[in-house]
Amino acid sequence: MDNLLVTIAEAKEYLRIDGEEEEPLLASLISVVTAHCEDYLQTALSTEIPLPVKQAILILVAHFYEQRIGEAIPKVVYTLLSPYRAHQW
Repeated sequence: MDNLLVTIAEAKEYLRIDGEEEEPLLASLISVVTAHCEDYLQTALSTEIPLPVKQAILILVAHFYEQRIGEAIPKVVYTLLSPYRAHQW
């Protein structure tokens, strides 16, 4: 899990989580969210990502962490990602 674009420490800070109990869940959420963002962007993300993309990942990790009943993804996530989307015709 060393190849996460957003670290567990960054996610814990964003979510204001203390302790280590939630780290496995956060690592899983970061991986799932990163895959979702790559799918939306239609490109693989490298280790150097633009700040808006990183913010979108953090927002979506927080959303999945806090809303575990399947609520819609906040529109701000796609607003942040859209400028970086690879358009294939």
